[in-house]
Parts: sequence; C-alpha cells; structure tokens
Amino acid sequence: MCDALAEELSRSLCPFYLEHFGFVMHHNVDKALLWGGRSEPRFGGGTIIAPIEIFIAGRATCEYKGVKVPSINQTPTIKFFSEILLIKA
Repeated sequence: MCDALAEELSRSLCPFYLEHFGFVMHHNVDKALLWGGRSEPRFGGGTIIAPIEIFIAGRATCEYKGVKVPSINQTPTIKFFSEILLIKA
C-alpha cells in the first residue's frame, strides 16, 4: 500500500511538471510510513478506535522560475483508494 501511494504521488507530479515546465523535474517520493492505527476486533465485526495514518516522505521540486507546484498530496491518495476499494471519490 505504501509503495503504491508513493508511486501515485510521483505519477501526479510528472504530468504537472511536463505541462508547466516542459520536462519532469527531479523528485524522490519513495519513502513511506504506515502508522498501524488501533482496533477492537470482534467476530463478525469490530470497532476502529484510531485509523491508520500514512506518511510519504522524500523531496520534489516545489518551484521553478517563479511557478509553484500546488499541494497535490491528497489527489493521489483519493485516486488510489478509489480504485482499490472500487468506490467513487
């Protein structure tokens, strides 16, 4: 899951770079941490007490020749989970 989310972030950065700068800027967004959350499992169900948290780390060019890259960190996450869980975002 973590690798797939990091990959989606990279795939979101590349089209922005191409469209606005004409080439793909250097970026490394390949580190991820999944914080396990907490639950009380029961037969046939259970309760989620604290959801998982995912942190993606690395570096990416945030600005080039006065053009700033917008925060796109949620878009890849929504796309990934929408496809995996087959839900509409």
